[in-house]
Amino acid sequence: MRLNHTRLYRYPVLVERYRIEKVILLYYLHKGYGRRVLRKGFNDYGVHDHNYPQFCPPNRPEYDIEHESGCVFLAFLLFESFPEFFYGIERAEIYELLISHDIGEIKNGDVSDDGNRDEKKKDREEQAIFEHLFGGLTAGFDRLVENFGNFQKKNTILGRFAYCIDKIEAVLQGLIYEYEGYSGDAVYKKLRFGLSAQDQQNIKSTGSNKLVDIWFESIRPKLERYDPTGKNNFFVEFVETAIDYVRSDRFSPKEELETLDL
Repeated sequence: MRLNHTRLYRYPVLVERYRIEKVILLYYLHKGYGRRVLRKGFNDYGVHDHNYPQFCPPNRPEYDIEHESGCVFLAFLLFESFPEFFYGIERAEIYELLISHDIGEIKNGDVSDDGNRDEKKKDREEQAIFEHLFGGLTAGFDRLVENFGNFQKKNTILGRFAYCIDKIEAVLQGLIYEYEGYSGDAVYKKLRFGLSAQDQQNIKSTGSNKLVDIWFESIRPKLERYDPTGKNNFFVEFVETAIDYVRSDRFSPKEELETLDL
């Protein structure tokens, strides 16, 4: 009797394919939960109460999945615009990390970074989800889990770069809301949720109730401390320039978009 080698070979290959497709589909399933995780910081400041005729969906600020894609594109823009500062960072690993870095929030949601959250507890919970979803699958997934840990600890150049991107993307998105006339107001948060000690200190330091000013004041020392460029103030200067530009008379995205004939 002749053995059907084709048949004997096909079965394990099919099983392997099912395993791979299962991983991919489960990833998309869990990634899709990010469409339901509202970025709570914007919500706290009342951004969700408004409509955005140009750049934003109606009646809500961004969700986690939109923030993640914004982080990836922002990283790409910085890689291309400032190669002298980021030439040593592995792009693929940064993109992998940024497109998935908030997947750990699918269980408990987004928690505002206003000084009140338990950072160690949050990190443990999110690391556990990363390891549960991705650990032990392939070398690439193991690398993602390791890089996520470095992102939380901010103990590598790659981890610190991802951390700075994560922080400044929120401020840049806040600037878009502000440009549309809905800057987010600390008075709204005070009346509905109360202000944290960190909020109150930042309001006092900046003399402003605007979300962008309060958040930037909060992240400024972190951007200086964890700046991966060795310049210490690259990201601070980048955000300062962005804020000045958006609030100046020179910022005219409507005209710029028209020149692109979109």
